[in-house]
Amino acid sequence: MGEELDKYSSIVDVIKYFIDSRRYGVVDRMALAMSSESVEVALYDMLRLIDSLMARRVVLELKVKTREGEKTYTLNCCEIDKDLGYGVKGVIKHVVEGETVYGAGDEIYCMPCPLRPSDEELKSFLQEISRNPFLARKIALIAFGKKSGKEGE
Repeated sequence: MGEELDKYSSIVDVIKYFIDSRRYGVVDRMALAMSSESVEVALYDMLRLIDSLMARRVVLELKVKTREGEKTYTLNCCEIDKDLGYGVKGVIKHVVEGETVYGAGDEIYCMPCPLRPSDEELKSFLQEISRNPFLARKIALIAFGKKSGKEGE
């Protein structure tokens, strides 16, 4: 299982984004796909939505409470809201890039954007899927098992 996590880490991160943001439909479509074409369509939908969210992303310096105290992170936020309920919760220190109705001092949730898979990673994944579409289920399970960046802090 570790090999797939390493080989397809960005694809796992994209799937994990949809799991963490509670958008299970597209993840289920990939995990339950019976053909490589169905996997490809689900992955296409995920990447298209990520691209759309990235176009509206906001980069924030966010103060976050951790076990060790307060830390400041610079995050690319694909989603921001006071009532989001998922993602990284913190207080805005500074809006670095982008537009938002929130400003310094506001407590918000930021759902960090996943990294987009490289062309090589996508090509390799699609080749593997054409031989074994059930690999997509394994990749989705790996994503479900992966801890979020702030879990356990």
